[in-house]
Amino acid sequence: MGKHHYKAPGLCTCLRKKSLSIMENVYVEPEDLLADESFLSWHFKADPDAEKRWERWMAVDPERYGLVQQAVELLENLRMEEKEL
Repeated sequence: MGKHHYKAPGLCTCLRKKSLSIMENVYVEPEDLLADESFLSWHFKADPDAEKRWERWMAVDPERYGLVQQAVELLENLRMEEKEL
């Protein structure tokens, strides 16, 4: 299963359910988001489909934006600066 498996026109029901179930998770703390591979794909813009799903997820409840912002800030604080060789 590659990162483009969500775009397949003949996508089986099991894959559709899997992609929907990702967004059914309950995220309470910023760390919950950071533990979600789909969230990281959204943040690093690694998967256009993840971007769409997360934008829709945040639009459902404005409070989610605050949680996402906390997770992004935490992630940015944890990232190490790249050193020049």
